[in-house]
Amino acid sequence: MTARPAIVLLPLLLVATTAAGPSHVAALVAAPNADGVAITLSTDGGMGADHPFVRPLGPSGRACATCHVPAEGWSLVPAEVQRRFEATAGLDPLFQPHDAAVSPRADVTSLEARRRAYALLLDRGLIRVGLPLPAESEFELSAVDDPYRFARAAELSLFRRPLPATNLKFLTSVMWDGRESRDRRGVLSDLLSQATGAARRHGQGAILDDEQRRVLVSFERTLLTAQSHDRRVGALDGERAVGGPRSLLTQPFQFAINSVLDQTGRPPTRHVFSLFDAWTASADEGRRAIARGQTLFNERSLGPRRATCSGCHNAPNVGSSSTGAFFEGVAGQPD
Repeated sequence: MTARPAIVLLPLLLVATTAAGPSHVAALVAAPNADGVAITLSTDGGMGADHPFVRPLGPSGRACATCHVPAEGWSLVPAEVQRRFEATAGLDPLFQPHDAAVSPRADVTSLEARRRAYALLLDRGLIRVGLPLPAESEFELSAVDDPYRFARAAELSLFRRPLPATNLKFLTSVMWDGRESRDRRGVLSDLLSQATGAARRHGQGAILDDEQRRVLVSFERTLLTAQSHDRRVGALDGERAVGGPRSLLTQPFQFAINSVLDQTGRPPTRHVFSLFDAWTASADEGRRAIARGQTLFNERSLGPRRATCSGCHNAPNVGSSSTGAFFEGVAGQPD
C-alpha cells in the first residue's frame, strides 16, 4: 500500500503580460500552508497522473514526485511525511533505508523500528546523502562523531531536505554544494547530469534514457512557485503590489545579474526587492509591515562591512545568489 502525494490541479488560467502581449499560463498546483496559499505556474501546461514526473522510475516504486512533492513546495515537509508514514506503516516508497533512514544499516523490520530509523525524515524532512571526502578537500578528517554509527571517510552522512524542483530559472549552481555545477554558461547540462545521478542513487539503480532526462528537466524548468495569498493581508499582488508567482514569468535574470560581474555593465544596487513598493502607504497595517520588511532587507546594514541582506541575496525580486558563490559554514549534527 502506498500513499500518493496530494496534487491539487487548478482549472485556472492566469493572464501574464509579456513583451509579446498577454498570454495564458496554467496554474498547475495550489498548495495551502500555514500562512496562506502558494501557487505553481507552468509555462508548459498541466501534469497528468501518467506524467514522467509522477511515474515510478524503478523497482523501488519511487518517482521524482515522491521526494519533490508538488503540494509541498516541490520538496518535503514533516507533517506530510508523517501522514504518509502513518497511512502505510512506514512502507511508502519514500521510506527506503539507503537514504531515508539515519543509517543504511538501521533496523526497519518492525513499525517501531522504522519509526526510529526514519526519525530525521519524520521530524525534519531530512534525507541522507552519502558522499566521500572530495579529492580536492582542503582539510583532513581527524575524527568522526556519528550517533548512528555509520559515517566514515569513505562515505560521510550528510542530511538535507530535497531541493525544490521549481524556480530553476533563477539557478546559477546545482546542489547545495554546487557539486553538479560544471558549465558556467548555464545549468541545463548540470540539471541533466543531476537527474541521472538522482535516479541512480535515490531511485536505487533506475536508469534514465536521454529522452526521459530531457522531458523531466524541460518540465522542471517551466515551473515557477511563490506564495500568492497571505492569510493576514490577502492577495500578494493586490493593491498594485506584484508579489506572487505571475511576476516571476517576466522577471529578468542571467548569470551575475546585479553584481560586479554583470556583463551588461550595469552597477549593482542594494534595492533588490521592489515587489511591495506600492504597499508603503497602504491603509492596511499588515501590508505596510511587509513593505517595511522589504526596506529592511534592502537597506539595513549588518556587520563591520555594513553589508545588507542583498549583498549575498542579490537576484532582483528573487533573492538567490546570481553568481553561484559559496560561503564557508559550520556543519553540525542534524538532531
